[in-house]
Amino acid sequence: MRILVFLSVFFLNFIFCVEFSDFSGKKLSQCQNVHIAENMANKELYYCDLKELAYHMQSEDIKFSSIKALVDGKFIKNPLYTIENGNLKVLKDEKKELKILDLDSAFSVAYELKSKEIEAKRSKNLKKFYPMGKRIYEKLCPEISLVNFAYISQLKAEIIKKCKDLDDRKAQLVAEFLWANLSGDAIKFEAFEHEKCPVCGMFVYKYPRWAAVFGELDSKDRLVFDGVKDAMKFYFDYEKYGRRDFKFNGGFVSDYYTGNMIDITKAYFVAGSDVLGPMGDELIAFLNQSDARAFRLEHRGREILKFDDITKCVVLDLDGKSCEKE
Repeated sequence: MRILVFLSVFFLNFIFCVEFSDFSGKKLSQCQNVHIAENMANKELYYCDLKELAYHMQSEDIKFSSIKALVDGKFIKNPLYTIENGNLKVLKDEKKELKILDLDSAFSVAYELKSKEIEAKRSKNLKKFYPMGKRIYEKLCPEISLVNFAYISQLKAEIIKKCKDLDDRKAQLVAEFLWANLSGDAIKFEAFEHEKCPVCGMFVYKYPRWAAVFGELDSKDRLVFDGVKDAMKFYFDYEKYGRRDFKFNGGFVSDYYTGNMIDITKAYFVAGSDVLGPMGDELIAFLNQSDARAFRLEHRGREILKFDDITKCVVLDLDGKSCEKE
């Protein structure tokens, strides 16, 4: 079976010039459950398994009807799946003792499994693997512009082309580091020591991971908060905090996973999770809806909101207060 997979991917590599997963950048020749699908622009996309494809579909417009799995050296539609040792696999031979899933059922399972995998790996990425990728990039690679890459597979191919003496593992570390920064433009929050949250009075520099800003990041007139919840309290009742002249002209919040500052009006906020900020229950921000969904599942969040969905009642509820009494 391994020979069939290797030969099939060998064929892909050298006939169609396909080498890496479009979701993870991993070598397809090292994947056991290769899948292919088309997006709405009719571009073929390749994945290590259905889990990658299902998760990518949250941000990529993929034709569900185009999904195929590599089985015995051929791509087939409507494959069957089974779960072995907690992992989803394409079914090669139907066996009565195995639980068989069709594509629709397997797709839901695949997304949930991938969400948990990503959440479990997130902390290790930020603390270990991204710093490793950064060191390799700075030591062995020229500066690589990130503006022309729609998929991590394209970025990894460019890394291998331009960087010195990189094996696949090092190239993967560099690709994942650069791709993580590309998704959020790597804008980090920096607070001055004198800046206090106008709602609670806390020094914000102590809590950069939770910071929210009204105004431009580099403006001397910006307003800085120690969390989105306090920012929204100010937004709904700014006169109470001595700013009758306040006008909302946009702002930024910190992506919980990457720490990058993102546009507050484009962020996805998880409310009612078991993760607490400096002021207790929080509105936790993410650039990507898929990250917000994964976090909500992992941390028992109640709902996902956009900026315009956040009401005064939502904020009061986070503090355990009744909206009717206000």
